[in-house]
Amino acid sequence: MEHTYDWTFWEVNSNHNARGPLYVSTSMMKKPKSQSTDTTATTTSSSDNGLCYFNANLKINNIGLRPHRLAWQVISYPIFCMIIQLWIHYEAFWLFVKGVTYVPHPEESETAASRIIGNMMIPFFMLRDLVDSATKSSAKIKE
Repeated sequence: MEHTYDWTFWEVNSNHNARGPLYVSTSMMKKPKSQSTDTTATTTSSSDNGLCYFNANLKINNIGLRPHRLAWQVISYPIFCMIIQLWIHYEAFWLFVKGVTYVPHPEESETAASRIIGNMMIPFFMLRDLVDSATKSSAKIKE
């Protein structure tokens, strides 16, 4: 990989008795080109060396682990996952209605869930193909 990551962590304590927030910063930079005898290596200008492509800063607050907070996380996390799944399939439905071609996962990367969803969609694809062929045949008859 031609990039390096610079991670910085720091904590600011206004009160020495309590833990303050943790600050995290990361930067993705292009690795400096080393002197190489490889003739196939591409040469770049020296201004590209060490160029920062991405920088992210994050502030993490320390929140104690209490029973009600733990219960909220146990309940809310699966709910958020289900909402995201519904949202993805809602958008997929509209792509299906628009007639966008379905491209399945490659065989080696397909999961059990994606195989189940693909098999559930077979009747819908057959119905769409039937409607498309009927529409095309009626258009030919009108000509």
